[in-house]
Amino acid sequence: MFSTNIDLSKIKLCLAMSPLLFLGCSSDGAPEQEPLGNVEMNLVGQAPSGNVYRLRYGFVWVDGPEASVFFDTESDPDGVSLSATVPPGDYTSYLEPGWQLERLFPEGTTEFVEADLLSPNPDAFAVVEEESTQVALRFRAGEDEVVIDDGSFEIVLEVEEVPSPLSDCTYPSGGSYRDCGWDIASGFEAASCTPGEGILVGCGCSGGGTCGGDPMIRVCEGSGACSAASALALVDDACSLCPEAFFTCPDSGVYTVLVGPYSASSAYTCEPVTTP
Repeated sequence: MFSTNIDLSKIKLCLAMSPLLFLGCSSDGAPEQEPLGNVEMNLVGQAPSGNVYRLRYGFVWVDGPEASVFFDTESDPDGVSLSATVPPGDYTSYLEPGWQLERLFPEGTTEFVEADLLSPNPDAFAVVEEESTQVALRFRAGEDEVVIDDGSFEIVLEVEEVPSPLSDCTYPSGGSYRDCGWDIASGFEAASCTPGEGILVGCGCSGGGTCGGDPMIRVCEGSGACSAASALALVDDACSLCPEAFFTCPDSGVYTVLVGPYSASSAYTCEPVTTP
Protein backbone atom coordinates (compact mmCIF):
# COMPACT_ATOMS: atom_id res chain seq x y z
CA MET A 1 0.00 0.00 0.00
CA PHE A 2 1.27 3.45 -0.86
CA SER A 3 1.74 5.69 2.16
CA THR A 4 1.58 9.51 2.04
CA ASN A 5 2.95 9.95 5.55
CA ILE A 6 6.37 10.83 4.17
CA ASP A 7 7.60 13.87 2.26
CA LEU A 8 7.14 12.60 -1.25
CA SER A 9 8.08 15.93 -2.87
CA LYS A 10 11.78 15.45 -2.19
CA ILE A 11 12.19 11.65 -2.20
CA LYS A 12 15.65 10.71 -3.43
CA LEU A 13 15.85 6.94 -3.50
CA CYS A 14 17.93 5.61 -6.37
CA LEU A 15 17.18 2.37 -8.15
CA ALA A 16 20.14 0.08 -8.65
CA MET A 17 21.61 0.65 -12.09
CA SER A 18 25.00 -0.19 -13.58
CA PRO A 19 27.14 2.96 -13.44
CA LEU A 20 28.41 4.35 -16.71
CA LEU A 21 32.21 4.70 -16.45
CA PHE A 22 34.17 6.91 -18.79
CA LEU A 23 37.91 6.19 -18.76
CA GLY A 24 40.84 7.96 -20.36
CA CYS A 25 44.56 7.18 -20.33
CA SER A 26 47.36 8.81 -18.37
CA SER A 27 50.78 9.51 -19.86
CA ASP A 28 52.10 6.16 -18.65
CA GLY A 29 49.28 4.27 -20.33
CA ALA A 30 47.34 3.52 -17.13
CA PRO A 31 43.60 4.20 -17.32
CA GLU A 32 42.34 7.21 -15.42
CA GLN A 33 38.75 8.07 -14.64
CA GLU A 34 37.25 11.18 -16.21
CA PRO A 35 35.27 13.66 -14.04
CA LEU A 36 31.67 12.47 -13.67
CA GLY A 37 28.31 13.87 -12.66
CA ASN A 38 25.16 12.17 -11.50
CA VAL A 39 21.94 11.74 -13.45
CA GLU A 40 18.93 11.10 -11.22
CA MET A 41 15.27 11.01 -12.18
CA ASN A 42 12.68 11.22 -9.41
CA LEU A 43 9.19 10.10 -10.29
CA VAL A 44 6.82 10.91 -7.39
CA GLY A 45 5.62 14.20 -5.87
CA GLN A 46 2.89 15.56 -3.60
CA ALA A 47 0.81 18.73 -3.95
CA PRO A 48 -0.15 20.99 -1.02
CA SER A 49 -3.66 19.60 -1.48
CA GLY A 50 -2.32 16.14 -0.60
CA ASN A 51 -2.68 14.83 -4.16
CA VAL A 52 0.20 12.51 -5.03
CA TYR A 53 1.38 11.99 -8.60
CA ARG A 54 3.75 9.62 -10.36
CA LEU A 55 5.17 9.84 -13.87
CA ARG A 56 4.32 6.72 -15.88
CA TYR A 57 5.26 5.57 -19.37
CA GLY A 58 7.92 8.26 -19.28
CA PHE A 59 10.76 7.58 -21.71
CA VAL A 60 13.37 10.33 -21.44
CA TRP A 61 16.42 10.60 -23.69
CA VAL A 62 19.32 12.54 -22.22
CA ASP A 63 21.96 13.25 -24.89
CA GLY A 64 25.38 14.73 -24.13
CA PRO A 65 28.83 15.18 -25.66
CA GLU A 66 30.14 11.76 -24.61
CA ALA A 67 27.09 9.83 -23.43
CA SER A 68 23.40 9.22 -23.97
CA VAL A 69 21.16 8.01 -21.16
CA PHE A 70 17.70 6.52 -21.63
CA PHE A 71 15.33 6.67 -18.64
CA ASP A 72 12.36 4.29 -18.66
CA THR A 73 9.89 4.71 -15.79
CA GLU A 74 8.43 1.28 -16.58
CA SER A 75 11.68 -0.49 -15.70
CA ASP A 76 10.21 -0.36 -12.18
CA PRO A 77 6.64 1.08 -12.24
CA ASP A 78 6.55 1.21 -8.43
CA GLY A 79 9.94 2.91 -8.11
CA VAL A 80 10.41 6.52 -7.10
CA SER A 81 13.60 7.34 -9.01
CA LEU A 82 16.18 6.24 -11.58
CA SER A 83 19.84 7.20 -11.73
CA ALA A 84 22.98 6.93 -13.85
CA THR A 85 26.41 8.58 -14.10
CA VAL A 86 27.56 10.89 -16.91
CA PRO A 87 30.50 13.18 -17.69
CA PRO A 88 30.06 16.97 -17.37
CA GLY A 89 28.95 18.91 -20.44
CA ASP A 90 25.98 20.27 -22.35
CA TYR A 91 22.96 17.97 -22.54
CA THR A 92 19.53 17.83 -24.11
CA SER A 93 16.57 16.00 -22.58
CA TYR A 94 13.55 14.81 -24.55
CA LEU A 95 10.40 13.27 -23.10
CA GLU A 96 8.89 10.98 -25.72
CA PRO A 97 5.14 11.12 -26.47
CA GLY A 98 3.00 8.59 -24.64
CA TRP A 99 3.83 9.62 -21.05
CA GLN A 100 1.05 9.78 -18.45
CA LEU A 101 0.63 11.15 -14.94
CA GLU A 102 -0.88 8.80 -12.41
CA ARG A 103 -2.57 9.98 -9.23
CA LEU A 104 -1.95 7.80 -6.17
CA PHE A 105 -4.53 7.46 -3.41
CA PRO A 106 -3.77 6.64 0.29
CA GLU A 107 -5.77 3.41 0.12
CA GLY A 108 -3.46 2.12 -2.60
CA THR A 109 -5.62 2.73 -5.69
CA THR A 110 -4.48 4.79 -8.68
CA GLU A 111 -5.96 6.64 -11.64
CA PHE A 112 -4.47 8.31 -14.70
CA VAL A 113 -5.24 12.03 -15.07
CA GLU A 114 -5.38 14.32 -18.07
CA ALA A 115 -2.23 16.43 -18.23
CA ASP A 116 -0.39 18.79 -20.58
CA LEU A 117 3.35 19.32 -20.94
CA LEU A 118 4.06 23.05 -20.57
CA SER A 119 7.87 23.17 -20.68
CA PRO A 120 10.09 23.06 -23.80
CA ASN A 121 10.62 19.59 -25.25
CA PRO A 122 13.44 18.98 -26.04
CA ASP A 123 15.16 21.15 -23.44
CA ALA A 124 18.85 22.01 -23.00
CA PHE A 125 20.89 22.12 -19.77
CA ALA A 126 24.46 21.72 -18.55
CA VAL A 127 25.94 19.17 -16.15
CA VAL A 128 28.77 20.66 -14.08
CA GLU A 129 31.20 18.47 -12.18
CA GLU A 130 30.11 18.09 -8.54
CA GLU A 131 27.31 20.64 -8.98
CA SER A 132 23.55 20.41 -9.48
CA THR A 133 21.68 21.96 -12.39
CA GLN A 134 17.93 22.67 -12.21
CA VAL A 135 16.00 22.16 -15.47
CA ALA A 136 12.21 22.02 -15.35
CA LEU A 137 9.75 19.64 -16.99
CA ARG A 138 6.42 21.27 -16.15
CA PHE A 139 3.00 19.66 -16.44
CA ARG A 140 -0.54 20.92 -15.87
CA ALA A 141 -2.82 18.25 -14.38
CA GLY A 142 -6.28 19.66 -13.66
CA GLU A 143 -5.86 22.12 -10.81
CA ASP A 144 -2.38 20.85 -9.93
CA GLU A 145 0.85 21.99 -11.53
CA VAL A 146 3.48 19.28 -11.63
CA VAL A 147 7.13 20.33 -11.90
CA ILE A 148 9.92 17.89 -12.64
CA ASP A 149 13.28 19.56 -11.96
CA ASP A 150 16.43 17.89 -13.14
CA GLY A 151 19.57 18.76 -11.28
CA SER A 152 23.01 17.49 -12.20
CA PHE A 153 20.85 16.15 -14.16
CA GLU A 154 18.37 15.23 -11.40
CA ILE A 155 14.63 15.22 -11.95
CA VAL A 156 12.58 15.99 -8.85
CA LEU A 157 8.82 15.71 -9.02
CA GLU A 158 7.08 18.58 -7.25
CA VAL A 159 3.39 19.49 -7.37
CA GLU A 160 2.09 23.04 -6.97
CA GLU A 161 -1.64 23.43 -6.49
CA VAL A 162 -3.56 26.04 -8.45
CA PRO A 163 -6.05 28.11 -6.41
CA SER A 164 -9.60 26.75 -6.38
CA PRO A 165 -12.34 28.11 -8.66
CA LEU A 166 -14.91 30.62 -7.36
CA SER A 167 -17.42 28.00 -6.29
CA ASP A 168 -14.88 26.38 -3.95
CA CYS A 169 -14.25 29.48 -1.81
CA THR A 170 -15.32 29.02 1.80
CA TYR A 171 -13.29 31.11 4.27
CA PRO A 172 -12.06 33.70 3.74
CA SER A 173 -14.39 34.44 0.83
CA GLY A 174 -13.30 38.08 0.49
CA GLY A 175 -10.07 40.01 0.26
CA SER A 176 -6.98 39.95 -1.89
CA TYR A 177 -5.06 37.54 0.38
CA ARG A 178 -7.40 34.59 -0.03
CA ASP A 179 -6.03 31.67 -2.02
CA CYS A 180 -9.24 30.69 -3.80
CA GLY A 181 -11.64 32.34 -6.22
CA TRP A 182 -9.04 33.43 -8.76
CA ASP A 183 -9.02 33.02 -12.55
CA ILE A 184 -6.11 33.23 -14.95
CA ALA A 185 -6.59 36.35 -17.05
CA SER A 186 -7.10 35.62 -20.72
CA GLY A 187 -3.81 35.92 -22.60
CA PHE A 188 -1.73 36.14 -19.42
CA GLU A 189 -0.84 32.53 -18.68
CA ALA A 190 2.93 32.05 -18.97
CA ALA A 191 3.39 35.52 -20.48
CA SER A 192 6.95 36.46 -21.48
CA CYS A 193 8.91 39.47 -20.29
CA THR A 194 12.50 40.73 -20.08
CA PRO A 195 14.05 39.94 -16.66
CA GLY A 196 14.43 43.11 -14.61
CA GLU A 197 11.93 45.03 -16.73
CA GLY A 198 9.28 47.07 -14.88
CA ILE A 199 5.73 46.22 -15.94
CA LEU A 200 2.41 47.91 -15.11
CA VAL A 201 -0.64 45.66 -15.41
CA GLY A 202 -4.20 46.73 -14.71
CA CYS A 203 -7.78 46.93 -15.88
CA GLY A 204 -9.71 50.19 -16.09
CA CYS A 205 -6.96 52.49 -14.81
CA SER A 206 -4.22 54.56 -16.45
CA GLY A 207 -3.10 51.85 -18.86
CA GLY A 208 -6.55 50.93 -20.13
CA GLY A 209 -8.32 47.57 -20.08
CA THR A 210 -11.87 46.76 -19.01
CA CYS A 211 -13.07 46.89 -15.41
CA GLY A 212 -16.42 46.16 -13.82
CA GLY A 213 -17.56 45.39 -10.27
CA ASP A 214 -14.78 45.24 -7.68
CA PRO A 215 -11.95 43.18 -9.20
CA MET A 216 -8.44 42.40 -7.92
CA ILE A 217 -5.17 41.47 -9.63
CA ARG A 218 -2.41 39.08 -8.55
CA VAL A 219 0.81 38.56 -10.51
CA CYS A 220 2.66 35.23 -10.20
CA GLU A 221 6.04 34.09 -11.44
CA GLY A 222 5.91 31.15 -13.84
CA SER A 223 3.13 29.53 -15.84
CA GLY A 224 0.48 29.03 -13.14
CA ALA A 225 -1.25 30.44 -10.11
CA CYS A 226 0.47 31.28 -6.84
CA SER A 227 -0.31 31.99 -3.21
CA ALA A 228 -0.52 35.50 -1.78
CA ALA A 229 2.78 34.94 0.01
CA SER A 230 4.69 34.24 -3.22
CA ALA A 231 2.97 36.80 -5.50
CA LEU A 232 5.06 39.33 -7.43
CA ALA A 233 2.28 41.88 -6.95
CA LEU A 234 -1.15 41.90 -5.34
CA VAL A 235 -3.58 44.84 -5.67
CA ASP A 236 -7.24 45.42 -4.85
CA ASP A 237 -8.12 49.06 -5.58
CA ALA A 238 -5.93 51.51 -7.50
CA CYS A 239 -8.38 53.82 -9.29
CA SER A 240 -11.78 53.70 -7.62
CA LEU A 241 -12.53 49.94 -7.46
CA CYS A 242 -10.29 49.00 -10.37
CA PRO A 243 -6.85 47.41 -9.80
CA GLU A 244 -3.47 48.29 -11.26
CA ALA A 245 -0.19 46.69 -10.15
CA PHE A 246 3.48 47.37 -10.84
CA PHE A 247 5.98 44.49 -10.74
CA THR A 248 9.47 43.63 -11.89
CA CYS A 249 9.85 40.83 -14.43
CA PRO A 250 11.43 37.85 -12.61
CA ASP A 251 14.67 36.13 -13.63
CA SER A 252 12.68 33.34 -15.29
CA GLY A 253 11.15 35.84 -17.75
CA VAL A 254 7.71 34.23 -17.29
CA TYR A 255 4.69 35.48 -15.35
CA THR A 256 0.96 34.81 -15.01
CA VAL A 257 -1.79 37.31 -14.11
CA LEU A 258 -4.70 36.23 -11.92
CA VAL A 259 -7.96 38.16 -11.61
CA GLY A 260 -10.92 37.78 -9.27
CA PRO A 261 -13.62 39.72 -7.42
CA TYR A 262 -13.07 41.14 -3.93
CA SER A 263 -16.00 39.01 -2.76
CA ALA A 264 -15.96 35.50 -4.21
CA SER A 265 -19.72 35.54 -4.78
CA SER A 266 -19.76 38.81 -6.76
CA ALA A 267 -19.79 39.37 -10.50
CA TYR A 268 -16.81 41.25 -11.92
CA THR A 269 -14.97 42.14 -15.12
CA CYS A 270 -11.23 42.59 -15.38
CA GLU A 271 -9.56 42.39 -18.80
CA PRO A 272 -6.05 43.60 -18.05
CA VAL A 273 -3.48 45.23 -20.28
CA THR A 274 0.20 45.84 -19.64
CA THR A 275 2.45 48.85 -20.05
CA PRO A 276 6.21 48.12 -20.15
